[in-house]
Amino acid sequence: MINNYAVYLGGIMRYAILLIMLSLFIVGCTTTTVVEDTSAPEVPKNTTTEVASPPPEPEPEVITGYTGIWLAGKKSFYIEYTQEAYEIAVKEDKLILLNFYNFKNDACVNDNAQALKAFTSMDYGDVIGFRVDFNNDDVNVEEKNIALKYGVAADNTKVIVKGGKRVFKEVVNWEKDDFVYAVERNRG
Repeated sequence: MINNYAVYLGGIMRYAILLIMLSLFIVGCTTTTVVEDTSAPEVPKNTTTEVASPPPEPEPEVITGYTGIWLAGKKSFYIEYTQEAYEIAVKEDKLILLNFYNFKNDACVNDNAQALKAFTSMDYGDVIGFRVDFNNDDVNVEEKNIALKYGVAADNTKVIVKGGKRVFKEVVNWEKDDFVYAVERNRG
């Protein structure tokens, strides 16, 4: 009987050791997530903390006579299209870049971001760019008319006007350098 009891205990011990080893193996194979303390550090009482405010947007040079929302540029302005502002730009013999924009089109949204960068980098007083809503819910009669005038049939179209006449038209996505190059090429 003692012999059977020893065999019984030996079997239990083997299973216990096997179970312990299996548990260690499973724990060793699982990933551990480290949680960082993201809470703000304690501020001693009777002290104040200053929160840095973002830098202000650069102020454009005076945009006299132009209506429309200023989007970018200090000297080469990029503004939302208005017929009144367009007519003033034509009278002032400015090089005009019309960027036909649809906020529902991801390519147009990227294109607009590139236009913002381009006009921010340009320093020409004789250049103005207009973002013209096209083929979306924000289009007004003036924007439809300017699109018809220059034969625009698709969003993402760029038109350059000089002396009141179209000198360039292209339907393609542009990067910042493409905007700058097109302006520089048509200024002369």
